[in-house]
Amino acid sequence: MLGARPQAIVITPDGTTAYLVNPVPGTVTPMATATGKLGRPIKVGNGPVSLAITADGKTAYAVNRDSGTVTAIDTASERAVASIKVGIRPQDIAITPDGRTAYVANSGSGTVTAIDTASERALASIKVGENPLGIVITPDGKTAYVANFGSGTVTPIEVATNTAGPPIEVGTYPVAIVIAP
Repeated sequence: MLGARPQAIVITPDGTTAYLVNPVPGTVTPMATATGKLGRPIKVGNGPVSLAITADGKTAYAVNRDSGTVTAIDTASERAVASIKVGIRPQDIAITPDGRTAYVANSGSGTVTAIDTASERALASIKVGENPLGIVITPDGKTAYVANFGSGTVTPIEVATNTAGPPIEVGTYPVAIVIAP
């Protein structure tokens, strides 16, 4: 069962399953892409808004804005396996190409939380600009870039050290960010 308005959709790297984020019931619903058949909704935290899947397709991470958590989902069993506390009003997530670290933009605290995906634990809280909404990681996995809606900047983060670099002025209200391959 889907919520009234799915918020986001992410497809596994092999293309066989789509995961739909349902904010109102607080679930993520798997869907077979070949048939459109829905699986059992997976309970996550309150107000899920975005989702990312590791490159190997084994784990999905749901960002739960209202509960300030990220829920790790084992895609093989389609079950939630961990709830990870992050910052205030998390909004977006990106995972390094090697799958070792997830980065979560926390719009209410002006931070990014780094998560070790092996232990499912928060590693660091990195101060960025005001109201970060979007995050992306370079294809080489060396840098994360964070779009800061409230400060009109993009903050680079060095992945090896989890250190924020100087903000880059980009104009009014950046909401999302992408990188060309």
